[in-house]
Amino acid sequence: MKSLIVLLLFLPFLFSELNVICTNGFTLINNKCLRLFVEPTSRRNAEKHCSTFAGTLVTIKSAEDNTAVSTIIENSTKRAWIGLYCFENDPEKCSWDSENGNAKEYNNFAANFPYIEMDKCVYFKSSGKLAGKWLSGDCQEDQRSFVCEIPTSFEAENCLTMSLKTTVTKTSGFWYDTDCLATEHFLCKRSIGKDCESSPSTVAPLESKEYYSFFMKSGTFSSPNYPKDYTANSTSVYSLATLGSQKIRLTFNEILTEPDYDQILIYDGDSVESPLIGNFSGVHFKKQIESSTNNLYITFITDSTVNSFGFTASFQSII
Repeated sequence: MKSLIVLLLFLPFLFSELNVICTNGFTLINNKCLRLFVEPTSRRNAEKHCSTFAGTLVTIKSAEDNTAVSTIIENSTKRAWIGLYCFENDPEKCSWDSENGNAKEYNNFAANFPYIEMDKCVYFKSSGKLAGKWLSGDCQEDQRSFVCEIPTSFEAENCLTMSLKTTVTKTSGFWYDTDCLATEHFLCKRSIGKDCESSPSTVAPLESKEYYSFFMKSGTFSSPNYPKDYTANSTSVYSLATLGSQKIRLTFNEILTEPDYDQILIYDGDSVESPLIGNFSGVHFKKQIESSTNNLYITFITDSTVNSFGFTASFQSII
């Protein structure tokens, strides 16, 4: 393990002498591998296409990044999807598909944007008075060009691997030269300051009307007071969300409510205006639902009589 830690510490120095390159027809601009796809499509389809290159829609974290996107687009299109999705009309509530933070520190929204009443996806305006600005667009109906981003690579020279076992030619724990474009196992790291959960997150019930929000997390939730009797004459709201083209798989592990009167309603979207795709009451076990979007909206409505255990459920993001 110590050898592995030392290797990670020295990797930046080992690669500092290498030439950074881009693969799959992507262009290196401002240390980003970018590629413009001019053929218009929906935001969801654009994100799926980027994922085929092991990438995402472009992430813009600085003015230099914003200029890089302008450079790759040039005069090829007037609008292009970027990898930003807004849950509220606040840049801090706009998250990058790469799961690399939000738009609080840097954004280039046009005046009065983001505006989620128009929709929650974001596109880049590349021409006219708003050139370089970001605006809100309809995730499904709007057809836009899009810019994908993939990780940079290195020219095939002087890369190292660490042997994890002793063989005829290698000794466990030692480093060996290899082709930088060779396919090998790898170890990832992430930035410090992000909490790791030792167990799925559980949201405790509130005493009054309950409202829960889940963003980019898998976890569990339950009816108020579960496994004791739930509250009478109450409405609990659970809003589940994930990013980009991901969807949500929701599993009700146990449901025990008054049949026909205390109901769990599941909407395929972010409000009760979205299509209703589930309605449960009575006794059920292991009921599963998958969203067609990156939101699920759940309400649990109870009347004044015959309270019971309620429900417990879990959810996870899926591709």
